[in-house]
This record gives sequence, structure tokens and C-alpha cells, in this order.
Amino acid sequence: MSIVAAAKSFRSGKPEAALEQLLRAWHRSRSPALAEAITFVGGLVDAARERLPSKRAERIAAGKKRAAREDCADVGVLLAGLDGLVAEQAAPLIDRLRKFPADPRIVDGLLALADSPPTGMRGRKAAPFWSAVFTTIGAMGDPRSVARLKALRARWAGDSQERRHIHWADSSAVLLAAFDSVKLAPPPRPKKLGSKDTALLLGLQPTAPSNDVGALTAQVFARPENDDVRRVLGDLLLERGDVRGELINLQLLATLDAAQRKRAKELLDRHARAWLGPLEPAILKSGLVYRRGFPAVAKLSTNQRSVVDSVMGRPEWNTFEALDVEQWPAESRKAFLAQPLLGLRRVSMVEEPGELPDRPLEWQALSVRLGRAEHLAALSKLTTLPKLKRFGFESQLRSDERGSLAMFWKSAVAQRLETISGFDFVDWALEAPHNITRLDDRYCAGERTPSGLVVTIAWDFPQDLSSFRSKLSQVKKQLRSVKVTTKGEVDRAEKKALEKAAGCSVEWAVRGVKA
Repeated sequence: MSIVAAAKSFRSGKPEAALEQLLRAWHRSRSPALAEAITFVGGLVDAARERLPSKRAERIAAGKKRAAREDCADVGVLLAGLDGLVAEQAAPLIDRLRKFPADPRIVDGLLALADSPPTGMRGRKAAPFWSAVFTTIGAMGDPRSVARLKALRARWAGDSQERRHIHWADSSAVLLAAFDSVKLAPPPRPKKLGSKDTALLLGLQPTAPSNDVGALTAQVFARPENDDVRRVLGDLLLERGDVRGELINLQLLATLDAAQRKRAKELLDRHARAWLGPLEPAILKSGLVYRRGFPAVAKLSTNQRSVVDSVMGRPEWNTFEALDVEQWPAESRKAFLAQPLLGLRRVSMVEEPGELPDRPLEWQALSVRLGRAEHLAALSKLTTLPKLKRFGFESQLRSDERGSLAMFWKSAVAQRLETISGFDFVDWALEAPHNITRLDDRYCAGERTPSGLVVTIAWDFPQDLSSFRSKLSQVKKQLRSVKVTTKGEVDRAEKKALEKAAGCSVEWAVRGVKA
């Protein structure tokens, strides 16, 4: 009943009561969705709480006094108070936070600190402080912390091995040693929430003032699926002479005429990079797409540590629906994907399934850069992608690894898919479950229809056509039609050989030439 009570308190304008009730529910379930709601409501509570003094000595004294109350409403203020302290000064506050009731915000705050340690918390003298930090994270029992700590450890190990005698490498070595010195008990397994509780959590969002651009923008990031908030923001920006409002309103229209499409393109050509805000240095210029007034599709552009650190955890990422993460190093990709990323539905170019977060995901499409048998095995066991419809390898499995396909085809993941790529055409046509209706391939694509397979072949000379003939002959009984596009005219004998292998109608077309 705590979630029901929390929703009622929230709607009544009592965020502190809602926070306390959400924490009680989280203690029972350890649900990631509850943790996100606690973070959101906690931020509203923080905004109304008195901040700690700016002067260091006064802040330490005030923080000690506030922490002694062990009030969950003070957690955000106390975590913010760590900023600017050296490790020795911050250590007593960490010890006091450990005595608080378990709270996912403490885990988030301390992990953020470990991800980018301030200058005063680096070096060998900080080792006891970091041991206390990791002990405190373990004491909170947050299931989300396992993957995040594992990713951080991998990064620290890489820093110490590859960047010797560099300041952050020395810091990473201290963090690594401190982490390894602490024995953390496995956190409780999260319990799945019922549909009613899930719906109530979605309602734990405030109504932003209609004349506050900052609050409305924050609401877009908190509820990226809600077009009503975007529409109000667009109107307000227009009233204030900001052309961003014009783009929002244009892209919220069901259809655009030629003049409107031209105007939207003009706005994006002029302002798209600037409207990325703090994310701009982390996003490639090519491939950037705006939808409903905000960036929605992009490729991450750099693996520079300073840039990656500066954009990690930003709420602006919540409007993105599709991201290509290839450019970032593996440990950064894993930490990045562990964030809520509320709007994300399609992810491409992770290196292997081990980079995926250990929690239920709303993703509908995923591509893995390397096609390996062990990746198929790992994917076959995943239970965190209940809505996945499209999956692909960017590079095809080697012929000696195709034995792992049988297990994959039988997996729950494969039974939900509709489209795959990076798989051999014959393997798909003869072995894949029939729910996988499409093979998306650059050279030999296929689609299952009630009357048989429809195949599309792209033939680039001087590629040998015999490989296509072999594929078609193996699935001859299933074929309905074949379309072949080429760079130029094909020899009549070659055409006849392919048509014989297919045993069905073949349509021939030359690219760039109208029929």
C-alpha cells in the first residue's frame, strides 16, 4: 500500500511524505522503477530544503548536525554537501550516511562521486575514505549497483594498466584497491511490481508551471513520451520570441506541407547543434535527428574522458529514442546504458551483450558490433528485453560458429523477434522461427509472406553470382519471388542460371535506371 499512499501524498502536494512512503516500498521490493521515482521525488524535496553553508567549516558542522537526525528528506542536501570537501573531512559524513535507512539516492550520489572523484578525494591518503564509500554502497542493498560497480572497476583497472604515471591513473589505482579491499554482500533480488503500482509510479510527476521554461523543459526530460508538456513549452517559447518553440510546434503536427518542411529544415540547419546544449561535444554532426522539437536519434562521437564524464547522467539524454554507442569505450558504454534513458528504444553498436544493464529495458531494437557464438549464447539467456523486436550483428557469424544458432532460435528472445540482420540467409530461411519475418541484409534480404519467401538481392560486380544461386537453390521450395538489382546489365546466361536455381519469377533491375 506504500505506493498507493505515496501517489496520494504526491498529488496532495506532500513530496516529503511521498518520499518516505516510496522508500518503505523500495525496502520491500528493491525495484529499479521505484528507485527512479525516489530520485525524482527526492529532487523536489531537495529544492525546498535549506542548503548547507558554503563555508567549509560551517558546512561540516551543519552537516554533522543534520545527519544525526537520519531524516530521509536530508539525503540530497547531505550528498550535495560533499562537494568541495577533502576525503578526510567527508569521511565522517559517509559513516553517518551508512546509518540511514537504505536509500537508492545514497547509492547514486556515491557512485557519481566514484565515477569522477574531486581533486580533494584522490591519491593514497583517500584510500580509507573510498573503502568507507564502497562499504556504504554495499550497505544500501541496491541491485542496480552491481553492474555499475563492475563497470567502474573495469575502467579503474584499465586506467592503472594503460595510463601509468598519469594523475587519474593513480587515482584509479587507489579506487581499485579500496574497492577490492571491501567484501560486499550480494544485494537482494528486485521484485517485479504489479501493473497498478507501475501505473501509479508513472503518475508521480508534478505539473510544471505553464510560464516557467526551465520547469517545463525539465518535465520534457522527465516525461519524454508526453506531448502535452512539449506543446505548452513550444507555445511559451514562441510567446517569448524563441524559434525553438516554432520547431516544437511544427514537429508536433501530424503532417507537414512543403513550406512547413522547408521551415523546419531551416531551423535545424541553423540551431540543431546549439539546441543540444551540454551534450553537443558528445554527438556527431551526421545522423542527428530531431523529433517533436528535441534530439531523438544520434551517434556518440568521442571517447575523450573529459567529454564522457561531462555528459554522463544528464537528463537531456531522456529524449533520445535511438543511439549508436560504438565510439565510446566499453566501460563508458556500460555505465551510460545503465542510466534510466527514459525514451531510449533502439541501441546500436554495443560490443557484446555483457554491456547491457541488468534490469528490464524498453528497447525494441539492438545491434551488436561483433558476431560471436558466445554473444548468441548470452543473448539467449537474457530476460531483460521483453519488447525486443529487431536484433542484429554488424558482422556475420563465422561458419564454424553457426552451431550455436540452434539454442538461439529456441530462446525466448528469438521467439519475440520480427527482424534480424547479420545472419546467413539460408540459416534464417530454414531454421529461424517463423515469427522472424524479415532478414535485413545489404546483399541478400528476405521477407516471409503467407505465399512464400520474397528475396531481394543486391549484386555488385565483380562479385560471383554463384553464391546467390547456391542460397536460392537451398530454399527453392519456399520461394515466391526474387528481385535482383545490379550495377549494370547482366549476361543472359547468368540470368538463366539464377532463374533456374530460384525456380520462380525473377525481376531484374539496374540501379539508377527506371524501368
